[in-house]
Amino acid sequence: MTATVPASAGTGPITVVTTAGSATTPDLFTVTELPKPAITGFDPASGEPGVQIHIEGSHLSDATSVKFNGVETAFNVLAGSIFATVPTNAVSGPISITTPAGNATSAGSFTVLVPAGEPGITDFSPTSGPVGQIVSIHGTNLTEVTAVKFNGVDAVFTNLVSNLISAIVPTNATTGPITVFTTTSTNATPVPFTVTIVEPPALPIVSSFLPTNGLAGASVEIHGTNFTDVIAVRFNGVEAAFTATSSTLLAAKVPTNAVTGPITVTTAAGTGASDVSFQIDKVPDPIVPPVMAMHGAAAAQVEISWPDSAKDFVLQENQNVADKTGWKNVTVPPVHSDGNYRTTVAAGTGFGFYRLVHP
Repeated sequence: MTATVPASAGTGPITVVTTAGSATTPDLFTVTELPKPAITGFDPASGEPGVQIHIEGSHLSDATSVKFNGVETAFNVLAGSIFATVPTNAVSGPISITTPAGNATSAGSFTVLVPAGEPGITDFSPTSGPVGQIVSIHGTNLTEVTAVKFNGVDAVFTNLVSNLISAIVPTNATTGPITVFTTTSTNATPVPFTVTIVEPPALPIVSSFLPTNGLAGASVEIHGTNFTDVIAVRFNGVEAAFTATSSTLLAAKVPTNAVTGPITVTTAAGTGASDVSFQIDKVPDPIVPPVMAMHGAAAAQVEISWPDSAKDFVLQENQNVADKTGWKNVTVPPVHSDGNYRTTVAAGTGFGFYRLVHP
């Protein structure tokens, strides 16, 4: 029987299992580690994309990947050395090699040369941001750039100087490299630009208000959350004057012409409405003083009468109309007849004043 040592195996016994049972070796099988790769040098130390680089080191024969500062490239292994091609979009940085035993990274950096006249990207900032963020892309020969894309999505940009592009992260952009294009070449960043998602501002929430009813002009305290940069407060659609005390409290005046309905608070994020309605109180009908009739009755007496519509009014008398505290209720009860109330009072020797008041 021949078996392959699995990748995660450790030193220990070997066990064989069949339908009849299992058997384990009395001796231990020692798992030895594969020698890790190492890079001792590369030549040349600089070059344009497409140039072949000779990479020397130890334990490189089983290489599965070669990268120039993170950018994967094609390669061949010959006599323990690696011959790799500087990839398109590579930027200056270390060379790394991966084998089944591990990774190796060069101590020095390989310098990527930009072909004469072609654009090259050295860095960009910021390295992350939301849609609409302005990103500065630094490099060389950037005035020849005809298009800029964020992970394949076209962006609006300006490139008035040769070493700087200002680009706006486009709508629908996702995390990925920034690529610049000319009529003859493309150049992408080796590291991605991270598109962040901006959480929309929270809608205002009206949780309660006091008092819950009132007339036009009444002051109302509105409690809730997210009362930041409030644009408007309305009583069932009628705009009201208000003062923002805090992000949780507003003071508003019930506006003229308001009718019963919810209170709404509007911010840049949107509008929030109360679950219950603010009740507009009914304005009481004005009390119109009834007309009294006075005429002489028996000697030294005056009869005062008033209509049925004033049945709830009380007759008062006062000897000095300037004395506002001198009004007293007439104690003689009125008599009702022929649709009027009548009462007879003594005429007295001086002037007397009478009035009807609603209790």
